[in-house]
Amino acid sequence: MIRKQLIFPTIFLLLLAACGGSGEADAPLIQDSSEVVTLLPPTRSRPETPTPEPIEDASGIGIAFFKAWEGGDYLGMYSLLTPQSQALVGSQDFVARYQDTMQAATVQEVQTQPLGILQEGDTAEMAMQVVWKTAAAGDIVREINAPMRYVDGRWGIEWDEGLILPELAGGNQLVVERHIPARANIYDVNGKALAYQGTIISLGVIPGKIEDEEGMLNALSLVLDKTPEEIKEIYAPAKPDWYWPIGEISEESMQEHAADLEPFIGKGLGTPQPRLARLYSDAKSAPHVIGYVGPIPAEQVEEYKAQGYAGDEIVGLAGLEQWGEDYLNGEQGGLLSIISPTGEFIEILQEQAPKQARSVYTSLDLEFQAGVEQILANAIETLPEVSKGSAVVMDVNTGKILAMASYPTYDPTIFDAQR
Repeated sequence: MIRKQLIFPTIFLLLLAACGGSGEADAPLIQDSSEVVTLLPPTRSRPETPTPEPIEDASGIGIAFFKAWEGGDYLGMYSLLTPQSQALVGSQDFVARYQDTMQAATVQEVQTQPLGILQEGDTAEMAMQVVWKTAAAGDIVREINAPMRYVDGRWGIEWDEGLILPELAGGNQLVVERHIPARANIYDVNGKALAYQGTIISLGVIPGKIEDEEGMLNALSLVLDKTPEEIKEIYAPAKPDWYWPIGEISEESMQEHAADLEPFIGKGLGTPQPRLARLYSDAKSAPHVIGYVGPIPAEQVEEYKAQGYAGDEIVGLAGLEQWGEDYLNGEQGGLLSIISPTGEFIEILQEQAPKQARSVYTSLDLEFQAGVEQILANAIETLPEVSKGSAVVMDVNTGKILAMASYPTYDPTIFDAQR
C-alpha cells in the first residue's frame, strides 16, 4: 500500500517535465498575417468564335433564271426570286406577265448571254444580253441588269417588270400592229391565175326599208344568177330592221351592174361591202390540186403561233395552198410600241416592213385542164356502174403534168365561211 503511493508522484513529475520541453525560449512565435490573398475561380475553356462561311457565287442563280426564260419555264423563274419579290407578285401574275408580253411581241425565241457579274457581300448584279426573235419586228436586243440578294441561305432575283424589258418598268405594256402582206397567187403554165387574191362584194338587204321589192329582186337576179323567188326566200327569216346577206359577186360584176343596183341602195338594198377573198378561175378547175384556204384549225393555233402567226389568219389547208404556205403567205412585218399603264403612247420600240409573198407557178394548162375535167365527167356520167374516177395527162418528154382531173369535183369557195 505504501509502495503504490510513492510511485504515482514520480510518474506525475516525469510527465510534467516532458510537457515543458526546454522552456519558453525555444517555443515558436505566432504572428498575424497582413498578406491579401485573392481567390480565383476555376479555370474554364472559352468557346472559339466561329469563322463565317463565305457566301456562294451568285452567278449560278442569275444564269439559271435566264436559262429558264429561254425554255419558257416561267414558274422555274419565279422560284428563283427573293422571298420579298415573291411577296410582291404572285406566281400566276408573274407567269401571265411573261406569257402576255411574249405573245404581244410575237416572240418566237429568247436567247441570253451572260456579260458579267458584280458581287459584294450579300448583294450582286448580273449583266445579261437578251435577244428576242420576233415574227413582227425582227430581233430586239437589250442588256438587262438583274439585281440579286442573299436571303435565308440562298441567292434570289430582286424582280421588277424592267427585267422583262427595260422599257416595261413601271407597268408599261407592249402592243403590236401587224403588217401582213397580201397572199400570193397560183398560176398555170401560161400565167393564168388558178387561185388569186381579189376583192368580192357582199350584198344584203334590210327588209323593212324595201320600197320596190319587185324591181330590186329583178336587178339582184341578174348579178346573183338566182331567180327573184330564190332571193326572196333567202332573206325571208330576217326581221324588218336586220341586215341580211344574200350573196357575193366579183368586183368586175359589180362594176358591170352598178347602174342596175344603184337605184335600190338605201331603199332595201344595203350598201355593198367589199372584202378581200381567195378567188379562183371562172371554171374553178383543178380544186383538188389547188386546195383551199381557211381559218387556222383550233387544234393547230398554238403551232402556228410558234411560227409567228397571230392565230386569226387565213392559211392554206389543202393542196398547193397548204404545200406552198411559206411562199404564198410571205413574211409578216409589224410595229411594236410601248404604252403606259393608262394606255398613253410612249415610244415605238421597233418596226419591220413585211416581205412580199411569192407566187407559185405550175405546169398545168388551165384550158387543157378544164377540157380533161369535162371529158372525165362526161365519161363517168354515161357509165351507170361508175361513180368516180381520175385522169392524169403527162408530157412523156419532160415528165411535166399538164392536167390532173378528178371526179366528182367541188367548189373551193365553200370553205370560205363568209360566203
